[in-house]
Amino acid sequence: MFIVLLLSGCSSVSEEEKVLSMEDKLEMFEDNSVKRPSRCVSHSSVLQSGKYAMRMQPGPRYPPAALFDKREGFVVMEFDLTADGIPVEINIIESYPEYFFDLESIRSLSRSRYELKSGQEPGSMECFSIRFDYFLEEGLTQIELK
Repeated sequence: MFIVLLLSGCSSVSEEEKVLSMEDKLEMFEDNSVKRPSRCVSHSSVLQSGKYAMRMQPGPRYPPAALFDKREGFVVMEFDLTADGIPVEINIIESYPEYFFDLESIRSLSRSRYELKSGQEPGSMECFSIRFDYFLEEGLTQIELK
């Protein structure tokens, strides 16, 4: 009898979660996110800067602990690029829930590669940002280049 009540309680929670739209979830996440100090004056997207093309962007894997706990969230990172297009000086500036998706997000961004478009010169230590959103219902991680 106790098990039946426990299971029905769990299913009602997941039904409530299904009612929230992705936009509602993002708003809730951002309201409760942990913001950390930024080392940059301003951020731009690597691709929006017009200087770089994406050579390789392996998407982050959904962390097994987050899948097990049915956690969703996001991570915003800032970074610089080496002359070879390798992200360095990666710094997490916002996340929800705190630390849950940080390691996988850093790992994925570290494996990314960018290249200068022809005729472009590398800037002097530009600071770029990227956001990874993690949603269970989508079955994949979304990457937003901010």
